[in-house]
This record gives sequence, C-alpha cells and structure tokens, in this order.
Amino acid sequence: LPRPWCTRSATSAAPAPAPMAAATAADESTGAVTCISLVEGGRLRPGAAPGVPAAIISANDGMHIGPTAGSCGTAAHRREPVFVTDIATDPLWADYRDLVLPHGLVACWSAPVFAATGEVVATFAQYFTTPRAPSPDELSTCDEWIRLVTLAIDRVRAVEAMERQTSLAAIASRIGRLGGWAWDIRTLELIWSDGVRTIHDLAPGTPIDRKLAVSFWAPEYRSIMHSAIDACRLEGRSWSLDVEIITALGRQIWVRTEGEAVRDGAGDIVAIHGAIQDITESRANESALRESEERFRGAFENSAIGMALVKQPAIAEQWRVMTLPTTYL
Repeated sequence: LPRPWCTRSATSAAPAPAPMAAATAADESTGAVTCISLVEGGRLRPGAAPGVPAAIISANDGMHIGPTAGSCGTAAHRREPVFVTDIATDPLWADYRDLVLPHGLVACWSAPVFAATGEVVATFAQYFTTPRAPSPDELSTCDEWIRLVTLAIDRVRAVEAMERQTSLAAIASRIGRLGGWAWDIRTLELIWSDGVRTIHDLAPGTPIDRKLAVSFWAPEYRSIMHSAIDACRLEGRSWSLDVEIITALGRQIWVRTEGEAVRDGAGDIVAIHGAIQDITESRANESALRESEERFRGAFENSAIGMALVKQPAIAEQWRVMTLPTTYL
C-alpha cells in the first residue's frame, strides 16, 4: 500500500488554518468524519472533531497510545500511518470497537503529526461508514490535509509558546522590577515596556516621549545620562549606571539603567536598546549592611573589654565573638 502520509512539521509563509477549521474542511471535502487528536504525555486528548459523536470524543479522552490502541493510538505509537479497513474485525480495535460501531463508523485511517523536533504531537484520522481501504488518490489528498493540520498545530503551539514567554517576561519584570526600552535614532520614537512605566509610577500604556522620559531624571544625574546617551549614539559605547529618578508620584528612587547601540547592515548606529531596574531596595539593604558592619567594627575596636573573632572548628565560615580575660590583654 502506498504511504505518502509521511507527515512532517511544515513551514510556510501562508497563513495556517486553525485545527478545527482544517478538520471541518476535510469533512466537507472528503465526506469522511475527521478527527484531530492531540498527543500529550503518551495519551490522546481532544483536538478538533466537528463530526465525531461526543460520546466517542469523551471515551477517547486520555486513551494511552500503544501497539493495539485503535487507529490513532497505534499510529502515534508506531510513528507511521495506520489504515484499518474494517473496525469490526481488526485486532487493533478489539478493546475499542464497541465505542464506534454503534455510531455507524466502521473504518478508520490515521496518521501521526510531527513537530519540528520529531515529536509526535497529534494524529489526523478519518472515519468512514463503509469498510474500505484508501486509493492512491485518496492517500495523496489525505497527505495534503495532514500538511494543513501540521501547519495549524505548529501555529497554535507557536502562539502558546509566545504567550507563555510573554507571561514569564511579565512575571520576571514584576518580581525583578525590571523593564526594557528602545529609542529609534532616525525617527526619535521612544518605546517603553509597561515594566518601565511601572517603575516610573505610570499606568500601563501611558504615552511616552523623550522629553517626558528625561523629566524623570533627578537633576544631579541629567548631565551624566546625557553624556552616556551621546557616547552610545555617536560612538557606540554601552553604559551601565546607577542613578536616581523622581517618579510621577514624586518618589525618589534608585535605578540601574543600561543601554547599548544597535547597528544596521552598513554598521551605522540606528537605535539604542536598553533596560532599567528599580534597585532602591537592594541599595537600602547594602547601606544597612555597611552601617551594621561599621557599628560592629567601632564597638570591636573601641571596647574596653578584650574581644576576639574565633572561627568555629566544626562549622566552616562561621565565626563567633569571645570576650578575653584581662590576663590575655
């Protein structure tokens, strides 16, 4: 039997259909009942099956893939197409035929769908109401449908991955009090992430321009920042500076600002990209630690009672203070 159903992770500039749209179109084109199942953790999960009875979808949800798991579970397990021409007699359906035969579905062809990594991420199946094997033309047509389904699933996975990355970036920005910015030297357009807006006590989406951005710099740091930007814009020198800003609510806070030049293909500097982080809390902690060390050092050096720092023999890197009898002084 010809096997052009060699599914793959296709890449194309053309818009990819949604899985449900692809399944519906396949139903209308072939007259079969199409079912797209996702493969997650070695199990089949509902994907898109507009013409499949709800009872079958529910029963198949969570089915383990394996060597005798109907058409779809077996195709995912073997990593190759499986053509069952008569569900009533095929041993692959021994445990599952009673789920589909009452609904008049008696044949099922299925093929795995692969991600770019080679992982089986789904199966594409077509059910029929009469026992039958695919003709060469039908195999070719089904291969085209699988290609479209592959595009659709790749697109969905890409969107989901992008959403996860966006969510993680938002969490990192919030927890790390961090934001990114970009300045196009040619158009003078300034872009701030909402993380940068939050640091400046601005609402998300607040319009920003260079004049407003500069107004947040504390007066004593404006010349420093202007010099850093000019050196980056004209000479390509990056910067990393700790400066004070005054937010929209009048809070005076410390931030770490970094910037680097972006060049075009000709090597000309066309933009500056950078990041800004609220370091007020960390600087306060560092200051408190320094003050504590200074107080301890003063007490240690000026005490009228003899003291020594002694390392605990059983605990590495741990020290304790001992008072010394005056005979040791």
